[in-house]
Amino acid sequence: MNGKELAKVILRNGAKKGANQLLGVQRLPDIIIRSCLPMPLCNERSLYIEDILCTFKDAFLPKKASNYRSIEEILSSITSI
Repeated sequence: MNGKELAKVILRNGAKKGANQLLGVQRLPDIIIRSCLPMPLCNERSLYIEDILCTFKDAFLPKKASNYRSIEEILSSITSI
C-alpha cells in the first residue's frame, strides 16, 4: 500500500451492516480502523473493504449459523471486482 492509503474505513449503510455482521457487534462508529477487521480483509484498501462489506453484508453470519462461511471462504469466491 502506498503512503496515501487511509488506515480508516468509512462505514455507510450497507458497509456498516456488513461490518456489524462480520464483527458480531450491534453498533459500530461510522469510521473504523482497518486493523479492527479480520485477516485478510484488514490488509486491503479502504474502498475495497467498503465494497466487500456492503456487497457481502448478508453473507456474514454468526459462527453458530448452519450456513456460516469464513471471511476467507467468502473472499475466495470472488472472481473479479
